[in-house]
Amino acid sequence: MSWDRTIANKDKKPKAGGQVDPGVFAAQYEERLASQSRGKQFMQKKTFAPSTIGYRHGNCPRYWTIAFTGAEFNNQSDAMAIANMSNGTYSHERIQDMFDDMGILESDELEIIHEDPPIRGFIDAIIKWGDLAPFPLEIKTAKQEIFDAIKASGKPIDYHAMQLLMYMKVLNSDEGLLFYENRNTNAILVMPIYMNERISIYGDYLFDWMRQVKAAYDNGEMAAVPWKNGLKNKNCLYCPLKEVCPTFGGEDDVSIPPLKVLVV
Repeated sequence: MSWDRTIANKDKKPKAGGQVDPGVFAAQYEERLASQSRGKQFMQKKTFAPSTIGYRHGNCPRYWTIAFTGAEFNNQSDAMAIANMSNGTYSHERIQDMFDDMGILESDELEIIHEDPPIRGFIDAIIKWGDLAPFPLEIKTAKQEIFDAIKASGKPIDYHAMQLLMYMKVLNSDEGLLFYENRNTNAILVMPIYMNERISIYGDYLFDWMRQVKAAYDNGEMAAVPWKNGLKNKNCLYCPLKEVCPTFGGEDDVSIPPLKVLVV
């Protein structure tokens, strides 16, 4: 069963003679947790982020030209999202330690920097397996229903595969692994990505798309909103630049198609 961070007993009153109100206590905890959200802050991106490419607004060329220009990002996260991120961090460290115990971990949290197109990211693990050259592995935790959907389809989530592919191209690796862990049961799914001809062609397209977007920014141009329904598109719903997007550019915005998502 999935975990809902709604305070289940918020209306519960203290027992006779008790002084602690469970609802008030839980609400204060949630409030403090939510206060760790980054909120609104000005940022200027210098590189594409592998964890963002392929995911919602990460497919939007306008998002990236605004991000490279610099703007106020609204990175609001609720208490549940913050708790999930913290749990994900703990899980990553535990799994990385297990790879180390297995004797296959060559490095973890490896920073990669690529110049053309500009990319910066951190690979969860570099694995040395048998006689193969070291290859990247990405760790993903998933709630029950997502895990079950991945297992049933036999395919990883598209933007996870795209993130791994970016690392594979930067490292010139033919192999890569996505390692999924079920948050509820700790069951795992190991899904390999192999640089076959189709994946390689898509990788070239992905890097060329990033180069096109960066070139537009370098030329002082702003990409137009690429969606037919404009800012009503579902990819705009949780975009951290949604509020400021209409204030950038104008009639001279250049048309760049949205990034096509990899289907493994």
